[in-house]
Amino acid sequence: MHIDWTALWGSVWSFVSSDSAPAWVQAVGSIVALFVAIRLSRSSIAHAGLQKQKTIFSVAEAAHEYASGVRAAVDLIGDDPGSNITLYQVYHRDITAGLVRALQGAPMHELASSQQVMAILGIVNHLVFLGDSADKLLYAPSLLPGISEDLESMDDLVTRREYLSGITSSLKMNVLIQTDKIEKHYLSLKKSLVN
Repeated sequence: MHIDWTALWGSVWSFVSSDSAPAWVQAVGSIVALFVAIRLSRSSIAHAGLQKQKTIFSVAEAAHEYASGVRAAVDLIGDDPGSNITLYQVYHRDITAGLVRALQGAPMHELASSQQVMAILGIVNHLVFLGDSADKLLYAPSLLPGISEDLESMDDLVTRREYLSGITSSLKMNVLIQTDKIEKHYLSLKKSLVN
């Protein structure tokens, strides 16, 4: 197929030099400008939404790292008095409460799915439960309410130690359950943000 460039150029030139050409050029230019403006506004809105989601995820990530540190400290607690010293180095009720407040203040309407909302709410709830459970591990089990009366009723030293060891194991398990739940919700949130 052979194109007659001279004829094509002549047709284009006659259209451009006609009286209606400026109106056509202006109309096409307006449509292109409108399309570009819509695309730019949509991309900036999408970018702002992603930034807000990343900010919320950063707070959830901080909560996850905090819970992981608490878990590592709890894993080191044994039956020996004072073995909970590592927990004092990583856990504090005010830090837990601060993370809970930060996550509760996150704008849930900025999240893209119900899975993300449920993950954030799950992290918040289990942080609260983690705080309650970890607080009890900061003290010797014998100082907990009702335990001293139980110990007084036991005559045998071995029985007392076993009883206190069982309490410590139960308290540790409560903390570990909460950190596992936080991990689960965090991974769910992370997975939903990748998709």
